[in-house]
Amino acid sequence: MTLFHHGDRVRYATTGDDGFPVVRYGFVGGVTGEAGPVVVMLDGELGGDVVDADTLEPVHIRNVTLTLEGTD
Repeated sequence: MTLFHHGDRVRYATTGDDGFPVVRYGFVGGVTGEAGPVVVMLDGELGGDVVDADTLEPVHIRNVTLTLEGTD
């Protein structure tokens, strides 16, 4: 299990009310312990959700550059 810290970017994977998979992204707002639930501030939401740490994955932000060579 990954230990999360306040401010970490995370991917939250769960199942929606309709039974289909749902993937959301956000930031860790707080951690109750190493194995305890995590407060996640989801993108586009005003409040935080308390979720199991097992449903979270760390997200690493990297730069991507696209270079197109052409004469048009």
